[in-house]
Amino acid sequence: PTSGGNGGAKPKLAKPALPTHTCACVPDNAELAEQVCGVDVEEADAEANAGAGVEAGTSAGAGTSAGEGASRGCASVAVASSISTKPSSGLESAVRRARPRRACLLQQAMLGQFGQQAVCDMFLWGVEPLGMLLWWGDISATRAGIVKVLEGHKRLLGWVRASKRPVKEFAYDTFHASQNLVAALLALGDLNLLAEFISNSLLGPAIENDEIRRGMANLWLGYGWKTPDGHRHSTLNSWVFMVRGLETLLLEDNDETRPQLREWLPTPAELVYIIEYEHGWRASPSGSNHPALLCARLHGERLKDWGIATLVADRVLDSDMSHPVLRIEAHRLMGSALAGHGDKPAACEAAERAVAEAASARLLWLVMLSLRDLLRWCELREAAAVRSRLRGVVGRLAATTEEVTAVLGQGVL
Repeated sequence: PTSGGNGGAKPKLAKPALPTHTCACVPDNAELAEQVCGVDVEEADAEANAGAGVEAGTSAGAGTSAGEGASRGCASVAVASSISTKPSSGLESAVRRARPRRACLLQQAMLGQFGQQAVCDMFLWGVEPLGMLLWWGDISATRAGIVKVLEGHKRLLGWVRASKRPVKEFAYDTFHASQNLVAALLALGDLNLLAEFISNSLLGPAIENDEIRRGMANLWLGYGWKTPDGHRHSTLNSWVFMVRGLETLLLEDNDETRPQLREWLPTPAELVYIIEYEHGWRASPSGSNHPALLCARLHGERLKDWGIATLVADRVLDSDMSHPVLRIEAHRLMGSALAGHGDKPAACEAAERAVAEAASARLLWLVMLSLRDLLRWCELREAAAVRSRLRGVVGRLAATTEEVTAVLGQGVL
């Protein structure tokens, strides 16, 4: 591994070689526009090129006026022309006016989608339950909030199934719930509530139903931007990877489910791509539900390929743009990978780093979970001291001992 980010001595684990191919995760905005909005980009390109050819022969360098641009239904042309003061040749002027045509159609599709979502219900994201859990460990308040959020998503799904509202109106809320609410469900360790959310929201149906998935794809008309060097917010594919990973957590680990998992689980190259190029996941409190971390966990826990888990965790920790929740969960995944390879002393070091980062961010719940990890991997002679630290943290939570025991398991405290 490269230096930096992880702190202390790096674990020495064999890692898979990364394929050299570039990961092409999803269609770009142009293809999405054609798929979900009916925008014919090829026709727009042809029209733009034809317009450029005609105007190049007739224009003497005069720019299109704002009124002309607006009359063509393309505000971007009007604005660009009205503020342009640089003189140009007839050909340059024509190309400058014609090229925004394609971008304009995409902008119209995106603005139409987000215009319908301007009044979104942020309560459906599950931010409040997540905050109550991570900072205060208030289990009862967290569960009460989750139940209310689940009821809201159940209503959304009912409206969609009754054809009262289109999926695209709820894509924004569903996406953010998959980042915030799911992070709370995984941190709480309640797979029953997770199963209820997946089956009673747009998450589960988006995997099985093409129409619902196309509706969700509307989100990436806005979030599907991509810089020339490949950086982007996120992709539809990475979101689907996350949802499928969540569904896998609900399945038994056996000889029947493992081959199915191998069929769709992303390669190491795809997981590294998500970490290094999809920055939208870092802008949310995604932790163990981050697509790369979740899929790497499945590589390790289900397929016993802990080298991939080590690779992914190390890439997250080497990034200076990873937020505390993501870094803490990466340390925990690293610890699990090291323990899976039988190196429990190194796993304990990873757990201690997770404890330190969680304490620095004042995320009491993650301090507790990291200490539980440490207790699992430490030497017997060290268990009493670790358990004492764990009890000290539990005593600071806004939860009863019984509530915490139900999460940590009997005999842990």
